[in-house]
Amino acid sequence: MTGVLTVPDRQKIASLRDAFMRNNMSLQSHQTDYVFEVTDTIQGIQRFHRLYCAGDDKNPYLFGRNLDKFCQEITSSGILPIGAR
Repeated sequence: MTGVLTVPDRQKIASLRDAFMRNNMSLQSHQTDYVFEVTDTIQGIQRFHRLYCAGDDKNPYLFGRNLDKFCQEITSSGILPIGAR
């Protein structure tokens, strides 16, 4: 499900990407591509959080410290609904 992103949503997504990528030079190119794919929409970010941060699914692209950091950045980004934080 894709929709039109509002300016505030675009800013939140850009801020999330920047915060995660800025100090994370350990990502491989396929992981970077995956992060951009996941963060293409608010719904994609919320789904990722539900499955891999709040849930117990295994992610083949992000794991360990990278997954922990991405989950922390998502949680602090303001993108999640209040009850999901």
